[in-house]
Amino acid sequence: MEKIIAFFKPPDPKQLAKQWQSNIRKEQRRIDANINEIKRECMKTTREIKTCLKRQDINSARVLAKEIAKARKTMESLYETKANYNSISMRLGESVGRLAQAGSVKTSAEILKSMNAIANVGQATKDVVAMSKEMFKLGVIEDVLEDAFAGMASTDDEEEETERAVDVILKEFAGEVAGAMPEKVVEHEQPKTTEAVVVPSVSKEEDERRPVVVDVQSRLDALRE
Repeated sequence: MEKIIAFFKPPDPKQLAKQWQSNIRKEQRRIDANINEIKRECMKTTREIKTCLKRQDINSARVLAKEIAKARKTMESLYETKANYNSISMRLGESVGRLAQAGSVKTSAEILKSMNAIANVGQATKDVVAMSKEMFKLGVIEDVLEDAFAGMASTDDEEEETERAVDVILKEFAGEVAGAMPEKVVEHEQPKTTEAVVVPSVSKEEDERRPVVVDVQSRLDALRE
């Protein structure tokens, strides 16, 4: 009989709030793991980009730079999501503190705002959506989240932003590659012709001081046209 009564008994708001905070900490650990994994992949891709730039393979470098640009964008949304989770946890803590006096959790517009922000960047997991439904039933928020945000397609503006980010990344890495390259002797191939050709005299010492020029910028500009 006690089990039947317990089944129909309304959930304890205080216990639910603590459970939600536990779920939030779990989501934050998941976010930290994702960020660390993305950083490791970015380091690998960065090395590949620099290798491509050294051999002046701009097309391959551009494809890889796009991966870096998207990864950085994803990390931005993950950091933003983590901050929103912190806000939700703090608001829940305040609500739990009021339970001793009011006996119920007060509706919080800030919690709903933070949860919507999480959903809008495509970071609302099924657990988060389920948690929002529990909050709605208890009156913590006035609306529930929908899990339709996860498959949001990128817009034309986002694609243009990515392309601009790719240019910045390539210029950044091209500067690092050019600065790290040792000076090499430029080998001048003798012209294959029977006609007499006047070649300016260059001392051996001057010739050895000439660096190999990696004209990455001009190639980037040509690809953008």
